[in-house]
Amino acid sequence: MKLNKKQLLEIINKAKEEGLLEDIEYGMQPKLVEGITFNTEESHGGGEGSGENFWFVFSTDKDGVKQYWEVDGSYYSYHGLEYDWNDLYEVEPGTKVVNVWNKK
Repeated sequence: MKLNKKQLLEIINKAKEEGLLEDIEYGMQPKLVEGITFNTEESHGGGEGSGENFWFVFSTDKDGVKQYWEVDGSYYSYHGLEYDWNDLYEVEPGTKVVNVWNKK
């Protein structure tokens, strides 16, 4: 069963209130919540010297249907990480080719 954003936010909000997904943005081990496996896929930024921008991608797997979700946020040394779960959106993995220049 594919989840929509509204369904997922209801499950996430309940799970966070119960302390079940407190570390999702930091790279948690897979967790099963209400029949859905949550797994952190990647996170970037959000630490001292890393600038204000922060984002993380996590996956959900319900009944063999895997989806990927991204949440953007900010990091401030005096306040820590801030993100708005309502700014959650579905993403998909992709490949990007990048040229690099090596010295001879």
